[in-house]
Amino acid sequence: MGTFIFYLFKSSICLLVFYIFYWIFLRKETYFTLNRCFLIASVILSFVIPAINITIDLSSSNYNNSILLEPVVITPKDFHEVYFSNFNLFNVLLYIYFAGATILLAFYVLKITQLIRLIKRYGITYKNGIRYVINDANYAPFSFFNFLFLDSKLNGNDAEKIIAHEQIHVKQLHSFDVIVMELLTIFHWFNPFIWLYRYSLKEMHEYLADEGVLLKGYEKVNYQQLLLTISTGIPHNDLSNNFNHSIIKRRFIMMSKIKSGIAGKLKLFLSIPFLLVLFWLFSCNKTGTNQTTNQAKQSFSTSEKSIKDSVFTKVDQMPEFKGGFDKLVDFLVKNIKYPENAKNKGIQGKVFVSFTIDESGKVNNPKIEKEVNPELDAEALRVISIMPNWLPGKNKGKAVKVSFTLPISFKLD
Repeated sequence: MGTFIFYLFKSSICLLVFYIFYWIFLRKETYFTLNRCFLIASVILSFVIPAINITIDLSSSNYNNSILLEPVVITPKDFHEVYFSNFNLFNVLLYIYFAGATILLAFYVLKITQLIRLIKRYGITYKNGIRYVINDANYAPFSFFNFLFLDSKLNGNDAEKIIAHEQIHVKQLHSFDVIVMELLTIFHWFNPFIWLYRYSLKEMHEYLADEGVLLKGYEKVNYQQLLLTISTGIPHNDLSNNFNHSIIKRRFIMMSKIKSGIAGKLKLFLSIPFLLVLFWLFSCNKTGTNQTTNQAKQSFSTSEKSIKDSVFTKVDQMPEFKGGFDKLVDFLVKNIKYPENAKNKGIQGKVFVSFTIDESGKVNNPKIEKEVNPELDAEALRVISIMPNWLPGKNKGKAVKVSFTLPISFKLD
């Protein structure tokens, strides 16, 4: 579950960065369709980027003569005791998270149920491909996909403007955006920026609908008067595109605002550096070597390459720590002790240790390939030296010596 929490943290950072960009550069522009696309794309990318894991090679060919294992991260033992024991703050936070998500999911189901009840109670009238639900439930007019809910008390002129407004929501599939945001809000309910995204996207829907109504030739002053008349004291369903949902003052400003120039569109390209930085930070696993490695614990080809006459890096059957790579990680985490002096001084870094597994599976010739700090180096070397025997590697049916390099990352956070 620790991985899940770190994923939530990374996606929160992405949401923060993208929304700040929107607030500074795009919020006041009148390219409403572009802004809608940016909001939807950036919120989805905020969830996708941390889930991508790409290995990128950065260093020179220091370790071409041995097989590079996946890095093992070592943190101070007290860190593990505080955050990863069976009953601790870490688990309490998880319980709170899932409780909040469950409550929001229940509200989401309730909203869907309310819509279904309205449809069943008042029935459906079909006209021009749109399903009308004429009701006296005292709801503000709203749409949900191609269902348009109207108050039976509306007069003809007002109803015409309202229908024109809601038809924009229906044709532009604004309800799809609403559903996506509802689900992502359930998943990320603790993050204030997902709520800001949700609000801004609904606001953009209203700008688009207002723009569509005016483009149809309706008189702006009369339409704004209708907005003021219908916008007070009428309940609505948050799951829908609601005629009275957005802040009226800002809608009036956007209706009267001079349309943005080409510079407004070009601002969108400024988001590319932010996207690349987030991708680099959260999607790219920098191995620190130019040797191609596989993220699946140990994945090796079967072609043979000799370092010396009797030591190999690629064989038919690779050596294996008894129990597999996960057991190797367990052994290292349990036995490596973060040096107190290094911990107190805030020293951290990645130590590269090479060693050979001989024909009997014994660990031989451990040595430091890349140093970080004498204490960290010594501790990494000590534990590699006391590793139990592995299952030996074989090439063409015979046990052979195989060389490995293991990165051990000492981290304080």
